[in-house]
Amino acid sequence: MHNYSRVIPSKNSGFSLIELLIVIFIFSILTTITSPYAIKWLRRQQTTSYLNEVKEFIGLVRGEARRWSASCEILLSEEINHGHSLPFKVNCISGNDSVGNIRLIQPAPPSDIFQSLNQKFLINPRGKVVGESPIIFVFGFFNGSKKEDPMFCLVIDPNNSLIKEGNFHMEESEVLVIAPDYAVNLDKAMCK
Repeated sequence: MHNYSRVIPSKNSGFSLIELLIVIFIFSILTTITSPYAIKWLRRQQTTSYLNEVKEFIGLVRGEARRWSASCEILLSEEINHGHSLPFKVNCISGNDSVGNIRLIQPAPPSDIFQSLNQKFLINPRGKVVGESPIIFVFGFFNGSKKEDPMFCLVIDPNNSLIKEGNFHMEESEVLVIAPDYAVNLDKAMCK
């Protein structure tokens, strides 16, 4: 005779509710610990990307100034810190003619980034940056007043038109005063 035994499913298969709750609890703790670092990393990457795009844009304007034998003036758009899509006003003039659509090829800043510039500057027909003192851009997020939020800077030396990038450092007692057009207290030494 054949003994056919039935396989009876065990009642202990699968996860219990307690086990699932413990896993969800551990996962939520790990997410809570790591999310501020992920947000900071994302902001740093967005700001660095925008900083590189601004460097490329300045190089493009310098190249177009040489190409068209034009003088180009670059200044901040007043609405940039309020979500405006074009961060700069670029006026290039060759002889009596306005040159191209350089202003339309500008990098688009992330919506919650701010930027400041210590002065407007000119690019001459040879592509050289003209200015009395170094041109300083500062980039960061609107809540950049927090110590842990990074701020970055670009310094353009008018003597040799080299662009140096770095981290922007202010002392606790210093305040970044942004005048209607330009930041009035930016110093080259703050960009390291």
